[in-house]
Amino acid sequence: HSKSYDYVLVSTTECTPLCVGKGALNYAFFCFIFAPHFLTQNQFIMPVPLKLGVQFTPAEITAMSDAAKLIADTINTKIVLNLSTDERQSLSKVADNRFTYVARSVAEYAVDFPALNGIGYALADANNDLNTYTNLSSVLTLITEANERVTELQMVAGHFLFDFATDQYANAERYKGKNVVGADTVYNAQKEMFAGQGNQGNTPTPPTP
Repeated sequence: HSKSYDYVLVSTTECTPLCVGKGALNYAFFCFIFAPHFLTQNQFIMPVPLKLGVQFTPAEITAMSDAAKLIADTINTKIVLNLSTDERQSLSKVADNRFTYVARSVAEYAVDFPALNGIGYALADANNDLNTYTNLSSVLTLITEANERVTELQMVAGHFLFDFATDQYANAERYKGKNVVGADTVYNAQKEMFAGQGNQGNTPTPPTP
């Protein structure tokens, strides 16, 4: 449970061992399809705070970075993938509307009607792929939530940073040429970003110390 969420989460991790059995196939499908929606269905929309001013300790940043790195490192111990855009687009897609069919193909029909199985791909490998696909759905749910939290927090931090710089620039513009210490320096260094409310993507030349 999280402070900013009010939800009931059906754990998809329980689906994996059940996914290879016929009796649990529908339950596995239910977990895979609906658990991510339960996570965000009752999410509270929070307004932009009046201020942020939070910071993380170096240990906290390291812990979060290590957790993110652990995901990539763990996957790389199994297989290293780095597909091109064209290669990704060429892959067959198993979205929510197809998952129940391919899962039944592997978990049910392949066992009941083995004569229909192709010879190009082993059933044992297909079972592993089914487990991997189902397991990764729960991982993706957590990654998506974490990515939203990180992105949103960085956006809010950037919002207040820009507001701070805007106020500072407005004062520098007001007092430039009036013998106010630093006004000319700040104005000349920052005007490229603020002039015409544009050029916000440019990096201004730092002021001379």
